[in-house]
Amino acid sequence: MSETDRDDEPRDVGLGLGRALLTLLGVHLEHAREEASSDGRRVLRALLLLVVALVLLVFALVSLQALAVVSLHDALGFTWAGALAVSVGVDFAGMTLLLVAARARLSEPVLVRTRALVRRTVDALREP
Repeated sequence: MSETDRDDEPRDVGLGLGRALLTLLGVHLEHAREEASSDGRRVLRALLLLVVALVLLVFALVSLQALAVVSLHDALGFTWAGALAVSVGVDFAGMTLLLVAARARLSEPVLVRTRALVRRTVDALREP
């Protein structure tokens, strides 16, 4: 092996390491895109549940509130205030259940696999 061949070795190793790092970065970015897309769909579904919960709450307050209050007053002898309080309590219980379901959808962390992959890669690069 000649003297010039030995001088080129560190540069070749450096170029190879640079290419490997760029390839690794590309893999990480692809995983991040895929995971972000999946997480985005999950968040969108959760937001849709929130919208449905709010629409149902409005619908319940507008259409059933009057019927429930009148029914409680006339059929069971509640005062108007008591009938209204019971009706509102039932509405809020239903809304709470829907909000709990939406929060459960949003509670999962995002980009879990991508963050784990980045951590493993950084750890591998730090090892001597």
